[in-house]
Amino acid sequence: MYYQPLMIKPSSAEEGFTLIEVMVTISMVLILAAIAVPGISSLVQSNSIASYSSSIVSSLMLAKSEASKRASIVTLDVNASWNNGWSINNASQASPLIRQFDGIPASYQVLSTTLSLGFLNDGSTNRATDYQITIKPANDCTDDLVRVITVTPVGNISTVNGSCT
Repeated sequence: MYYQPLMIKPSSAEEGFTLIEVMVTISMVLILAAIAVPGISSLVQSNSIASYSSSIVSSLMLAKSEASKRASIVTLDVNASWNNGWSINNASQASPLIRQFDGIPASYQVLSTTLSLGFLNDGSTNRATDYQITIKPANDCTDDLVRVITVTPVGNISTVNGSCT
């Protein structure tokens, strides 16, 4: 029977990392982080714009369906500015408020044709022309961060990319 002798490695100064190796590794991590941060902030902004436009579209759809359900005019009313929130109301009831929505942060600019839009019981709007809502960053706007929501007079709701101008 053959036995392998147990090798014991003597302690030496060659174990571990040198200070230079640690400093090089940390500097490489910092350089990679500096490259990644701008891309991440743009992604966060893009997701926020998509979320806010989705919230507005769902509130428009709620107003449209409530008008059909209640057989009366239901309006989406902006509270002075989109940053202050908006509500869905049925003016023909004693307590007209159907639902209140929180505002969009001031770091985003929201522009609309008017501050109120009504839906009739057939799903059409009380306007003869398109109603548009544009959402974009208040600062550092790029065209890929702009969303335009359009409601046609017959009640079709669509969202497309827009431009900063």
